[in-house]
Amino acid sequence: MGYIQKHRYGIFGTIVFFTVVVVILISFGFYTQLPLPGEEGILVNFGVDDNGAGLIEPQKSNAKTQEVKVEEIIPQETEPQTNEEAKVKGEDVLNQDYEEAAAIKKKKIEVEKKKRIKEKEIQRQKQLIEEQRQKEEALKKKKEQEEKQNVINDRIKNAFSTGKNDSANSSKSEGVTSGKGNQGSVNGSVDSKNHGKGNGRGNKGIFFSLKGRNPKFLPKPEYNLQLSGIVVVEVTVDQYGNVVKTNPGIKGSTTLDATLLNAAQKAALKAKFDVKHNAPAYQKGTITYHFILQ
Repeated sequence: MGYIQKHRYGIFGTIVFFTVVVVILISFGFYTQLPLPGEEGILVNFGVDDNGAGLIEPQKSNAKTQEVKVEEIIPQETEPQTNEEAKVKGEDVLNQDYEEAAAIKKKKIEVEKKKRIKEKEIQRQKQLIEEQRQKEEALKKKKEQEEKQNVINDRIKNAFSTGKNDSANSSKSEGVTSGKGNQGSVNGSVDSKNHGKGNGRGNKGIFFSLKGRNPKFLPKPEYNLQLSGIVVVEVTVDQYGNVVKTNPGIKGSTTLDATLLNAAQKAALKAKFDVKHNAPAYQKGTITYHFILQ
């Protein structure tokens, strides 16, 4: 049996005893009284002389001794800060930091939002400026096209209004009846010898029918075949006098030869009529081509 095993109860008792003693000393022995107690001295016999004899204390004289009042300064006790108070202060600091961080974040979000709104407004203004520029450019092109078309129309009009010679231009009357005037139709041609009612150039050449419109340019069909016949072409004309659609060989045609139909269609597409802004957007009429043996 070992030494520790043999004296285990004694060792255990000693440890417990000294543990209790240490606890008692810590709890009651090591304590400083606050405030500190005043110092105590030895009581001394009252007298006014350095030498004297006798057992009876003489009576105090009437002279009043000056009393000196000493004000005792008592130190103020400061209460130690408890864990609860420290915890509350710590939470207040954390809450304050969180509120400041939230305010900074909110302000940053507002700044970014204003920035996005400003960028969108700038983009919208740029888009409006671009749209306005495109509109102005389109109007400019349209105006230039109209001016070019007017120049072409004026040239064609001058060409149609020119007579066979200068003497014819100076004439103020023309026709096969009596009286003064220019016999014929307002929708006719100066080159036609047919003075009756109707439109176009008579039965030899080109005949047109388009209500309220006058031709500016009616080219002759180009063909090299020894064929004859009449080809009626339905045409669709816009307000600017352009032929935008054709349909050759409709009712009234006397031939359906592919070569003549193709020649008539090509000539019709090149035809030009006067500009009329109050006319329908697309107006239908006909152009009749008389093909004769060459």
